[in-house]
Amino acid sequence: MNRNEKRRQIVYSVVMIICEVMGIRAVAAMLNLIGNYSTVSDQRGMELAISLSSNYCLFVLLLFVCFILSIRAKRTAAKYEYIGRNICFVLSAVIASSSSIAVLMVFSIEYAKYINDMNVLNTIYNLEEVNYLISNPHEFYLFMVGVVICLPFAIKAIIDVVNAIKNR
Repeated sequence: MNRNEKRRQIVYSVVMIICEVMGIRAVAAMLNLIGNYSTVSDQRGMELAISLSSNYCLFVLLLFVCFILSIRAKRTAAKYEYIGRNICFVLSAVIASSSSIAVLMVFSIEYAKYINDMNVLNTIYNLEEVNYLISNPHEFYLFMVGVVICLPFAIKAIIDVVNAIKNR
């Protein structure tokens, strides 16, 4: 493996680690917000909603960046590892992207509660998407599956970074 290939692998590994951290932070914010929904204050709920939406967006964005970097670092991985991780990235991106409406609705509800605008809150509660999310609560948890799918690659990325630092 030449120097450029090593750099590509390190960049891929660092971005993969950051991507997984953002995904885990989004999962933690979602679970905290949903688990304590009735007792959380409006300000804390807004903080959690902002954390959820920003970390979720960064997770999905970095997932696509990881996919591109994985293609660029093709020669550094075994054939089946390369194919497997790219399939998992695409699968994780599709699964995580399907939860975007749920994340947007949670953010919108918390924003309306935070600014104390009952007209906006009533409008949001009367949307078809909210009724769909209430009848299908698994939509809130789908992106968590996407985060879990990427977890083995993040663990391998941590090992790769540690080995690269040792072998300097």
